[in-house]
Amino acid sequence: LVGRTLPIVHAGVLHAQGTDAVIAGRVVDSTGQALAGVEVLVRNAATGYTGRSLTRADGRFLFPQLPLGNAYTVTVRRLGY
Repeated sequence: LVGRTLPIVHAGVLHAQGTDAVIAGRVVDSTGQALAGVEVLVRNAATGYTGRSLTRADGRFLFPQLPLGNAYTVTVRRLGY
């Protein structure tokens, strides 16, 4: 990690009056530049649910229709960071 800046994640959880939720966000570096192709993982320890996505060119990611829960962990991984 020497000489590297870790990505910054801006994420939010949206709940609906249904049976699912959405986690959406954007991954940027310390200068605010979007990071494309970053692996984003979500995990709900209570339910065991896991999901994987890659950020788009604008750094955005989306996990639609997640099982409802309030214990999601978002992990961001990128080679070289």
